[in-house]
Amino acid sequence: MKLLRIKKNTEKYLVPTPLSSLQKELLNLLKIIDKICRKNDIEYWLDFGTLLGAVRHKGFIPWDDDVDICVPTDHYPKLLKLLHQEKDRNSDIFLFYYKNKNTLNTYEKLGSTRIAMREDKVGLFACHIDIFAVKLINPKDENSDKILTNTANFFCSNGKDHLIDIDKKYIKNNLKNALRAKSKFMQYYNNEYAPFCNRREKDSLLTYTFSIHINHLYCDIFPLQQIEFEGQLFFAPKDTGKYLVKYYGDYMVQPPKYQQLPKHSKGIYICKNKEFILNKTL
Repeated sequence: MKLLRIKKNTEKYLVPTPLSSLQKELLNLLKIIDKICRKNDIEYWLDFGTLLGAVRHKGFIPWDDDVDICVPTDHYPKLLKLLHQEKDRNSDIFLFYYKNKNTLNTYEKLGSTRIAMREDKVGLFACHIDIFAVKLINPKDENSDKILTNTANFFCSNGKDHLIDIDKKYIKNNLKNALRAKSKFMQYYNNEYAPFCNRREKDSLLTYTFSIHINHLYCDIFPLQQIEFEGQLFFAPKDTGKYLVKYYGDYMVQPPKYQQLPKHSKGIYICKNKEFILNKTL
């Protein structure tokens, strides 16, 4: 994304708006995804703070400013294709990375041009839902999967993400020229490796395509259940308690007041110009 400092000549496109407006638009995006998934037999479930909000608040965590969902990698390409087609019927929505040959990534974002967000280190961008692809692998393959996933995210961050435990020996031995191999490797990871990680057995491990190494058992996720979120039913893991405790510990205990702040947005705006926010986002 491009950096942007809010200047007077851009203020004509932006009208400050409360967090509730952002959450309303995120809910609209989630409804679009849910409708497409139900119609086309695509599996998805609420994840991270969105799932926590559904369990603890039956909706958004009051200060939350994003929505996260997961989709198995064998269903993921179909969902992205359908969402890309959906923008022909709804010109307010778009995918951040799909069809963008200059962008390498391991997950997708469904954005809306109606609401803009500002983050200190990123600048201005469209509000969006994070769509995370998840692999279903044999437990015996956990270590090799971690190496591949870390390598993919190392390339996506241009080596700037110091939290990634990269196996430099793997890069040296298998990708002799890392910079030249970057695009080729990402094509392999996203198009040949991840989509076929769909082992649906009770002992299978669920792993993300980006560098979060909190794994879940298949039998704790499936069959999916439905859960209330803002007055509507969406899909959730079978054992939400076991799922959430891995991320949050005692997840029903709310953080202290001083921590009850939006995580991603330092400013929220109604955007009056679609091309303006698209140019600042893509």
